Amino acid sequence: MLKRILSFILCVILVLPIFASTAYAKSLPYQISEIGMSIELPDHYDVYTRDMDMSSPLVVDYGYTEESLMEEFTSYNKYLFAYSIDNTSEFEISVTGSYYDDFSSYSDPMLIGIAAGRRLNSKDEEIEVVSTTIFDTGITKYICEQKIYSGENSIMGFIEYNTTFLGKDITISFYRFHDDLRDADLSMVEQVINSVTIDTSVLTSLNLETPWSFEYYDSVSGFSFLIPAGWFQEPDYNPSSESGMRFNYVKEDDLCIIYTCDDAWGQLSSADKVGKTRADIDTSVFKSSDVCMMASMSGASDYDLVTYGNHDFYRFVSKSDSEINPILTFLLALDHSYMVTFLFAGQEGDPMYSDFVRIVSSLEYYE
Repeated sequence: MLKRILSFILCVILVLPIFASTAYAKSLPYQISEIGMSIELPDHYDVYTRDMDMSSPLVVDYGYTEESLMEEFTSYNKYLFAYSIDNTSEFEISVTGSYYDDFSSYSDPMLIGIAAGRRLNSKDEEIEVVSTTIFDTGITKYICEQKIYSGENSIMGFIEYNTTFLGKDITISFYRFHDDLRDADLSMVEQVINSVTIDTSVLTSLNLETPWSFEYYDSVSGFSFLIPAGWFQEPDYNPSSESGMRFNYVKEDDLCIIYTCDDAWGQLSSADKVGKTRADIDTSVFKSSDVCMMASMSGASDYDLVTYGNHDFYRFVSKSDSEINPILTFLLALDHSYMVTFLFAGQEGDPMYSDFVRIVSSLEYYE
């Protein structure tokens, strides 16, 4: 009897590793009809889609109502999310509009540069990017970023696959709660990505809002503004001013917007500062002679005063010696004693000038 028990235990020990490595190998197909996507997920996930049966026990089991579930989808542009049955991990699929061309049309170094520009704008110091690679499925290319979140009392590893395909920004994410990602996770997620198929007619017909790409924050001055999708931060830009950044348009290598900021408070005499605070020094303090001098320095023959968002800007349009960008537009303002300048490699009426206006209109100052 003992020999039989020992033999059985030995068999269990030998078989367990096999079961452990294949227990989650089975996958189930899911259709996301709104975006024309099909995807295969491991069978140990409870899956939520926008068109699911709202009387499903899954809705109640996780504390959702039909209203709260739809809010979860629409607030975060999700079209699918799925929790593992042991509540240790989650998949998410989100889709929005995109200004980018299909990622498959970009070189791998270009996509790596886009990813690097995005990282520069992340203000969440608790998220570390572990690795960035490009993953080509044959249908499209994905920017694949493995990350780890380290909070005060928790840790979470996650990986994001992001692409633009047929004018839509698609992100497929996997989260490992309270733990770092495992090798098995990475392999599983790669299989999931490879399973994706898309009905191009459905995806093309969708009219989805294109969100802001990111918020740029100038930690030196305290200014922030929103950068539309399609523009990326130049990773190696070295401003000649106290702070600044160059943003390039992904579809045209030579189209750029340059932001600079200098502290004018330190240039004021003690007498000029008497009875004043930083907030008192704004665009209204410029005299016409000051503006004429700035126009001359920028190479402009004339200027006008324009209002975008909460700021008045002096606008100068000048000619340059460049054959690529023969016209340059400068917008200049004073706010809280900071001299803020935006340069656009073009002029009003150019195709991307509206993005330039969107950027300067979103300028905010945070003390």
